[in-house]
Amino acid sequence: MKIDLAITGVGLVSPVGHSALACMHAVRSDQSALTLLPIPDRVKEWVAGGKVAHWTSFGGHRHWAALGALAARQAWDHANAIRPLRPGSRVSLVVGRAEPVRPGPVFPSEDFDVHAWATDTLEPRMDGA
Repeated sequence: MKIDLAITGVGLVSPVGHSALACMHAVRSDQSALTLLPIPDRVKEWVAGGKVAHWTSFGGHRHWAALGALAARQAWDHANAIRPLRPGSRVSLVVGRAEPVRPGPVFPSEDFDVHAWATDTLEPRMDGA
């Protein structure tokens, strides 16, 4: 069975920018927001990472969900700016997460309902697509 896949939208929220374009500009300009964080890994070494400077009114997993929603909406809007989806089109959403052995918060957690989150995040945009 052959499945055609086209990546038509990219959304990204990172320590060096709040969009894929801003992040690529930062990389090309040799900008970095990486630093040693006060979080030890399994061998008690400090973890190199960065903090995303984007305020939300939430904490914990709800904060991470809000940042993920920002990236998902960017990807959706980017995809539809290139070529609007036809009614009935199938859409795949890839949400990456760190390995459970990594220190710090893990989003999405094992019990997080990604389907409900994605539907709540993107459904208003699907209606307008």
